[in-house]
Amino acid sequence: DEQGNATAAHLIDFKTDRIAADHDALRQRAEHYRGQMEAYRRALSLLLGLDASAITTELVFTTPGVAVEV
Repeated sequence: DEQGNATAAHLIDFKTDRIAADHDALRQRAEHYRGQMEAYRRALSLLLGLDASAITTELVFTTPGVAVEV
């Protein structure tokens, strides 16, 4: 905003899991990390004073090089 306060955030976590690039495998692995990402979202919400709904989260699987929103 005009005062320099964050109004939204996008949290990215890189994962080195070796998984197939198919949609089902990616979704299943992303669900495995959902709880971790929700904990990160809550922590960032407190740190930045943002509502958790203003924070999006994404996992980037380095192999196969695909990002999945969580």
